[in-house]
Amino acid sequence: MNGDMIVGIVAIAAMLILVVPRVLKSGVAKGRMLQLALLWVAIFAIATVVAIVASRF
Repeated sequence: MNGDMIVGIVAIAAMLILVVPRVLKSGVAKGRMLQLALLWVAIFAIATVVAIVASRF
């Protein structure tokens, strides 16, 4: 791991620490929350693949 990766991981963890408690208090059903979480995972996975493929050209 290099310094940039560590900074990225810390930033993601900080964002999750700020967002997760708010989402849990909002009263969103657990099934809906899981669906939204999977949607965000898919969005980031697709964005990562696009960035990797684009960097090769």
